[in-house]
Amino acid sequence: MSASVVAATRLIYFGAHHKPRWLVEHCGTLPEIQEGEVLLRVLLTTLSADDLQKFAEMASEDVPAVIGCESVCEVVQDRRQHKPADEINQLHPNAGPQDVNSNNHNSNEKLLSVPFPPGTRCTFCVAVSCQECQNCRNDSSRWCPNSIKYGRIPLSSGRGFSGTYATHIVLRKLTPVVPVPPSISDRPAAVANVTVAAMVHAVEEARTPSSNASALVTGSNLSAVFACLLLRHNGYKRVICCDANQSRLKLFAKFGCETTLPINVENMVYSDKSAGVDCVVDTSGNSSMVETGIRALRCGGTYVCSKTSDTVHFPINSEEIIQKGLSIKGVSGYEPRHLREALRFLESNHDRYPFDELFSHRTYNLTEFEAAIHVAELNAFHRICIVP
Repeated sequence: MSASVVAATRLIYFGAHHKPRWLVEHCGTLPEIQEGEVLLRVLLTTLSADDLQKFAEMASEDVPAVIGCESVCEVVQDRRQHKPADEINQLHPNAGPQDVNSNNHNSNEKLLSVPFPPGTRCTFCVAVSCQECQNCRNDSSRWCPNSIKYGRIPLSSGRGFSGTYATHIVLRKLTPVVPVPPSISDRPAAVANVTVAAMVHAVEEARTPSSNASALVTGSNLSAVFACLLLRHNGYKRVICCDANQSRLKLFAKFGCETTLPINVENMVYSDKSAGVDCVVDTSGNSSMVETGIRALRCGGTYVCSKTSDTVHFPINSEEIIQKGLSIKGVSGYEPRHLREALRFLESNHDRYPFDELFSHRTYNLTEFEAAIHVAELNAFHRICIVP
């Protein structure tokens, strides 16, 4: 089907202080898909309380825009360049680990150019890099100075369908697109291209030169859930989740995680047999948790910050950092290989964990966006499901 005859609907966001803040627009046609672009139909996208904060902070030059990026989609039209069959086979989610973990420019490039037939369920990297700068050539496209991010592209500089709060999204040239295995249901598949991929990257950075037996995750959001699961998946024998929100922590038991309140962390991680944890992954952005995490680390441990702090001041004790030989790493975004690994993880664990309990039971359409926001503000679910 030609893209020009596909009817579409989109939610245009004008900003937190604009009245109205958004409107739902029914479009007669979509723009023609250019060479190298991909037209997707959005099957399911998500909304969270954190998203509401991000939307409220969008700069005036970034709106109006079609927002949203965490999603699972279906190919309508793929105009990327064809590749030989052997390269297409390498793109399958079951490709060997050497393909996923290859730290070179070509490992990212292989994800860019294989066209998929209409109806292929897929997801995509939310940031599009130039593939030409030094960062991109060094397998660090997340730091590309020329990158753009879906859900943050103003209508004035996009194709008009650059976010997932719409029935369709047009992916720009060079956007990595990855097929979703059929065993992964839409709900967990929808969070692969933001939350799960970012946590794959965070856990990768958390590894220490020696023992990787124990870990502490601070926070109780969806990132914390997947950080805990991925740490266990990567061989950590003990993973503890710490947060002050006791009601949120109750869910973690269903995912096989130990939990504790901040006040009890030191009693849990220090004992006759343990001198602290090997790594800490902070998903909370809560500055009060930093000191808790640093104290919990053993000598030579690693502290990974995966969310911006709620204050400009980062409360660390430099003497403790030096004396214990600690490493502190900041993690933002991910590489295309991390998205591949995220899907591999979800595929291998699709029937092991109750992923659907992380999401709202009902779905909302775009005309029910106000109701979806209200449910997100209640924080009863990690993600609200929207089917445009």
